[in-house]
Amino acid sequence: MLFKISFYLLLFLSSALARAIDIEVICAPPLPVKNLLSNSSFENGTGMPEYWKLAERSVYFRWTREYIWMLNIQKIEGNGRNGGACIRLDVNTDSVLSELFIRQAVTVKPETLYRAEIWTRIKGGRAYLHLVDSTIKDEVRAGFVYKYLQSWYNSPLIPDFIEKEWTRGALPEQWNKIEAELGSGKGDIMYFDFGTYYGKGIADYDDAFLGEALTDMTVTVKGENVISIDVNDELGKLVWTGKETKKIDETYFFKVGKLRTSSKYKVTVKAKNTQEKSICYPAN
Repeated sequence: MLFKISFYLLLFLSSALARAIDIEVICAPPLPVKNLLSNSSFENGTGMPEYWKLAERSVYFRWTREYIWMLNIQKIEGNGRNGGACIRLDVNTDSVLSELFIRQAVTVKPETLYRAEIWTRIKGGRAYLHLVDSTIKDEVRAGFVYKYLQSWYNSPLIPDFIEKEWTRGALPEQWNKIEAELGSGKGDIMYFDFGTYYGKGIADYDDAFLGEALTDMTVTVKGENVISIDVNDELGKLVWTGKETKKIDETYFFKVGKLRTSSKYKVTVKAKNTQEKSICYPAN
């Protein structure tokens, strides 16, 4: 009987402590970060989606306008990654000059790191994601990055008896995410380009994203006997641990610093009596 009373008393005190601790997480920019692309899932428009256009020829990239007539852009209803629409790009030429992309110019903050992603289902060839900043020096773009996925489906280089899974390329019915990051430099425009490069290719695209790559986190804790906090990402990895940078009465301030915007976070407060309280940010 005495054991039960002690157990419930301890449980009550632990609950009271948990209620006494108040945690506030502030991120700049707030999570989830805003997607800066318009019509990012290609739901609006027929053929060429609204807010997107063919990438113009530049002095750095040789956008081959000669091959535009070999590019077919098609909106596919009900066959997107989440059941909505997607866009299909079909380039019917084997020329190594067939670098054909769709582009959207986005207003960004100077000297800021941005992350980009797009989902693709490759039926053959290469699917590319390009990021290009708007800083131009001596007729050459100052910053760019590209990522791509390769599919060997329908390639004349692969015999029919070779299983496509053996090639380690993207499978034709599988959605894959391409990701890239680029700093904006001193300019205020970034170009988000996607498409095919170096020859014939066909691929579906959906759910494009461009947003800030880093957020600055601070945590405020109101309560008694607070020791430290831990911050874990959504995979459970500890990304920050430490004590307060400032304390006013029973309010503790923790300067966590820069974190990736691609993750959710769990903030755990530790108190002297070994009790803990956790919250997730963002909550949803």
